[in-house]
Amino acid sequence: GGYTFDRPLVLLMDALTKAGGITARGSLRSIRIKRANGTVNLDLYDLLTQGDINIQSYVLRAGDVVTIPYRARMASIEGRVKRPSIYELKPDESLADLIEMAGGLAADAARSRVQIRRIDPIKGIILTDVDLTRTPAKDVALQDQDQITIRPLPTGIRGRVVFVEGTGVVYPGTYELTPETENIGGLLKQAQLFEDAVRERCLLIRVGPKFVKEKMVLNLDEAIPQGFLLQPEDRLVISSAYQLAGGDKQVTLSGHVKQPGDYTLARDLTLYDVLFTYAGLGDPDFLALTHLARGDVLRLDKATGKKTILPFVLSDVLDRTADMELESRDEIRLYAAERFRDRLTVAVQGEVRLPGEYEMTLGMRLSDLIAQSGGLTLDAYAVEVEVTRLDPTRTPPYEAFKTTVAGGDSLALQNHDMVFVRRLPFWDRPRSVTLRGEVKFPGTYVLVVFNERLSSVVERAGGLSQQAFLEGGRFSRNWEVMRQRALVDSAGVPTGQVVSEVVSEPRRVALDMERALGGDEREDIVLQSGDDIYIPPRNYTIAVEGAVRMPGLVQYLPGQKASSYVADVGGLLANADRGKAYLVRANGLLRPAFRRAWFDAGVPPGATLVVPAKPDHASAWHGRRLLVWVGTAALAGAAWYITQ
Repeated sequence: GGYTFDRPLVLLMDALTKAGGITARGSLRSIRIKRANGTVNLDLYDLLTQGDINIQSYVLRAGDVVTIPYRARMASIEGRVKRPSIYELKPDESLADLIEMAGGLAADAARSRVQIRRIDPIKGIILTDVDLTRTPAKDVALQDQDQITIRPLPTGIRGRVVFVEGTGVVYPGTYELTPETENIGGLLKQAQLFEDAVRERCLLIRVGPKFVKEKMVLNLDEAIPQGFLLQPEDRLVISSAYQLAGGDKQVTLSGHVKQPGDYTLARDLTLYDVLFTYAGLGDPDFLALTHLARGDVLRLDKATGKKTILPFVLSDVLDRTADMELESRDEIRLYAAERFRDRLTVAVQGEVRLPGEYEMTLGMRLSDLIAQSGGLTLDAYAVEVEVTRLDPTRTPPYEAFKTTVAGGDSLALQNHDMVFVRRLPFWDRPRSVTLRGEVKFPGTYVLVVFNERLSSVVERAGGLSQQAFLEGGRFSRNWEVMRQRALVDSAGVPTGQVVSEVVSEPRRVALDMERALGGDEREDIVLQSGDDIYIPPRNYTIAVEGAVRMPGLVQYLPGQKASSYVADVGGLLANADRGKAYLVRANGLLRPAFRRAWFDAGVPPGATLVVPAKPDHASAWHGRRLLVWVGTAALAGAAWYITQ
């Protein structure tokens, strides 16, 4: 489309951005800008891959037409290149150009085996291997949808090399097999041995016939003078006496310490040495949190392979009145003091901001607990609180007593004390109801007395308007019901578990508001918080539904009977059950529509007249046949019993 810019300098990228960008099918390499004095061809790859830009070529002028043609050829390259991806190719570009777009080959790219996966219209999918060490990449032509894979070089080192390893070697590693190193003495001159190298028994792994590895044992003091010759890929393993003896011996420090871990076992190293150096018990704050009556040394029994516990008194070790020599693989374990102490708690419930259980501190008083729980709420009875205390010498063990909040500074708390802060007596949060519809001042009203009734709130609202339709007044109340809900996990999948919960739902209350506001206390309901009262405007229609010819609405006429309204909608159908017809008054109350006597009842305005249909005749006849059959069978059974 055409675009207008409010600045003098507009670049091609600005126009492409405003147009929503180039689509997946659009070409990045053949963009044409047609203007009055000719056509400019641009290749965005020059900008994207090399950063080359001729700013004059990218500046648009008024009246320029930018064309993005469909892309022509695409090829992908993956493996050991610096930027593997899918690239667009021009008609004359080769594999060399594609590799250059991809940032070039990686250092470990296998140039001798480059694989091209190509779609042939006749043969289908074909694979071609190209050796770039023989065929230059610029001579390899590409086709649309070619997939090029550059594999890495083999990771294993093969050829004329030998391997030297082991703890007795100073410079272990891989060595080239030369005339100097093919002699074992010349090789060990370069690798060098430690003083404790085990020279009398060295292991040589050699690749034998059919590539089966074979073992040889050499004595270096004999092999070196004899000029023992090595072969390609020989592996020489030289151990040390230190390694054979087990290497460094260690002990472990764990538990309530500052620096847990493994430490070297020196000769004559004692328990005090390790604790003094690594446990951090010189810190008085850390020491106060440490259990001083006991620590353990877990020692491995060399005969059975099982651990035994050797306890010690930590305070005695720190005082240097006791100590212990350590052995290899000993584990020293210290403990925190709180592990051996009961957790002392007190609790507060009721009218505090943060009720719950709290840790009992030294010298804690009632005022401290109330402060930690956020203080008393505005609804709290601040004159006194109740404290329940555990006394194991009593039966029952709990006793309750009251104390004043003002005296909280003098009441010392004990473990497991429970404090109850009561709500102000005879006080509750404001209870409100909603009054809507045809009253003078509709809105929300707070119940000023505990048992305030409907008529009182309507009177406070200024009374009814002239259009108030009390017959259609609707009264709803929140009702708590038990519901079951299936649990789901974070992904929304049902877990198979079902929980029960209490939910509050609005329910309509059938109520005769004319009687309620007319002085009938039986209908003048006592209100509750959350009640919703709606008094609609007058309704001058009657709804007729069910087994009638034309169900619908008809005009209300004062004093008209139910039969007249049925006649207004065409009368009853053949299957109508006139005796079970009923009226649903606008206030939700139900009563029969037709009287049993000679006169019908009057229909109030806004009511719904429902005439049900009789049950299906075939079903009724089947039911009667079943009853006859059951009765006959019962009589026959009784007669047989009597004759017996």
